[in-house]
Amino acid sequence: METVRPEDVGFSSARLQRLDTAMRRFVDGGTIAGAVTLVARKGKAVHFEATGLADLEARRPIERDAIFRIASMTKPITVTAVLMLFEEGHFLLDDPVAGFLPEFGQTKVLARSSLHAR
Repeated sequence: METVRPEDVGFSSARLQRLDTAMRRFVDGGTIAGAVTLVARKGKAVHFEATGLADLEARRPIERDAIFRIASMTKPITVTAVLMLFEEGHFLLDDPVAGFLPEFGQTKVLARSSLHAR
């Protein structure tokens, strides 16, 4: 993938620096051992960085071509797909779910006011 200046495709170099800062904070704070981040637009990379370690015991730095094990990614992948559909205008956030999944048409929801009525 070709790498270009962020400004060439509508990104801000200064704002992308925040991504490096955040990843470094996660690594330094012990939240994660390492991370590889890639931001692209129009098929061109504007940010591709490796931060931290691939192996804590061996103190081996993580590489940009590191392979990650992905476990239980159903929810993040589904949310990404739904947000893409939302961005394309296929639905509004207040659309009734039953319009897409008719099985939810008769679902009852507990209203907060009924909690205080007791």
